[in-house]
Amino acid sequence: MNTQQHTFNNQAGLVSAQQDIQLITNILQNQQGTIQSQHNLTITAPNLTNQQKGKLLALEQLSITSQQLDNQTGLIQANQVTIATQQR
Repeated sequence: MNTQQHTFNNQAGLVSAQQDIQLITNILQNQQGTIQSQHNLTITAPNLTNQQKGKLLALEQLSITSQQLDNQTGLIQANQVTIATQQR
């Protein structure tokens, strides 16, 4: 899923797939939302907000590339997690 450099708002929403999910967006807002894959989840978002019990879940690999990640009271969980971020 590529939002063409716009905002992907999953506030209190659900994105779920039994296959891999690849999400490319400029801003990802996942407050109280869930994004989950039964396999691999790859997220590329320069600005990622996963607050207020937001969940990023994968059964296998979860990879996040972000310049700014806010995971206050959020959950990031997978068998293997890789996070590349640069807080400013």
